[in-house]
Amino acid sequence: MRNKTLVFCIILLVVLIVISGCQETAENPPAPTNTPEPLPPTATSALTYQTDDGITVGNNLNCPDRAAFGEVLENVPGGGVLVSSPIHFRWYYSAAEGPAPDWSNVCVPTSFTLYLSPGPDYNTTVSYSITPTTVDNLTNLLMYHFYLSDALQPHTSYRWIVVGHADGIDIDDDQLPLFQDESAWKVVNNTSLMSGQFQTGPVCDPQTISPVTLLNPQDEAALDTDTPFSSGTCQIVQVRHIG
Repeated sequence: MRNKTLVFCIILLVVLIVISGCQETAENPPAPTNTPEPLPPTATSALTYQTDDGITVGNNLNCPDRAAFGEVLENVPGGGVLVSSPIHFRWYYSAAEGPAPDWSNVCVPTSFTLYLSPGPDYNTTVSYSITPTTVDNLTNLLMYHFYLSDALQPHTSYRWIVVGHADGIDIDDDQLPLFQDESAWKVVNNTSLMSGQFQTGPVCDPQTISPVTLLNPQDEAALDTDTPFSSGTCQIVQVRHIG
């Protein structure tokens, strides 16, 4: 009986040794040989600004071409109005999505260029780069302002156009050749294709200008041509108030 018990213990010991040899040994994973690269940042426009009610605009996350943007609409000054320094320029931007868009998720210009062209030929331009910081939210439109203090040519008619920019895309730059197109600025029924036109001063006091004195042809003179030479003089006088 004792021999049977000894044999049974030996068999049990062998079985336990075999079982322990079959178990897998847990190993730690090898350390990575390369440092993982960080994920690229989400593409956003570096130039953003806010509306007067706190909405951030100008992110332009999905604006691949000109068709993603709306229109720039010149507003003030217009209609040949007489201006004084500083000149207040105002324009609107309408989104391609139509009325009442979500301005936080709309393609908008992140900067602008103001172009001025003096008459009478309108064949030269001066430009000013504008980066907005705040814009007025009119629900259906964004309204921008710019004040120009630079001295312009006196007593001159000017036309002006604003071009928007965003990520290399220009908005309404195709209107620049219209500076010299008289038909574009012609007013018909109180409207015209282009509206940005004004007149510089200074304003003349009527009391300082005397009536024109006609010199040629003389009064009641007999003329032998249909295209006579005419001339006259205009004198500026000074008026002082005493007392």
